[in-house]
Amino acid sequence: VRRWLINQPKEVPQKKEPHYKVKFSFTPYKLQREILDYLDGKRRNAYGGKYRFLVAVLGRQSGKSWLARYTLLDRAVNRKQNCIWVAPAITSARTHWNKLVNLIKKSGIPTKKINQASKEIHFYGGGTISIRSAIEPDNIRGDGLDFIVLDEAAFFRNGFYVWSQVIMPMITATGGSVLFTTTPDGRNWVYDIFRQGQDPNNKFYKSWQIPSTESPYQDKEMLA
Repeated sequence: VRRWLINQPKEVPQKKEPHYKVKFSFTPYKLQREILDYLDGKRRNAYGGKYRFLVAVLGRQSGKSWLARYTLLDRAVNRKQNCIWVAPAITSARTHWNKLVNLIKKSGIPTKKINQASKEIHFYGGGTISIRSAIEPDNIRGDGLDFIVLDEAAFFRNGFYVWSQVIMPMITATGGSVLFTTTPDGRNWVYDIFRQGQDPNNKFYKSWQIPSTESPYQDKEMLA
């Protein structure tokens, strides 16, 4: 019995993952703050519930990408959510990936793993961010997600298919939410969901629109 006990492998204590919360220096301007308040449920629909689909149709250089990066990082790092950013093309997806990784490295946000090949970032606690392209939407299909950014959604090829057949099924069971950030491109499928968000009685969609001239980042004199 003594020999048997001696030869048994010792249990290796499991290392606990570090717990941390990141405070971001990003200061949203008025419209960005309003969008974030609706995303967080601080402001609600006419029935007292949270809007699931927020459609921000903004002019060029209106802070769409900054808003998306901040929201993704806050939800993945601080709220341990599984998130995805979908861009209209491979080149734009690669650009957003590089900017996001550089931001994380420069700011010193701890990461568990950064997978360059699959464009996935894993944070301690279980939160993740993945960057994908809408060019081959069926490759996006996967498990349920908590939060999704559809960047420049109006320019997706076969955009309504991407939204209705690929993205929506990934958040129906999880109770997740979707942020559409895009410049307008005529009266296409994004225009249709934008109009739904203008209806105060719609339970799911909330939408906003501002021109570039209202962006605090623009040179208004040059635009004029």
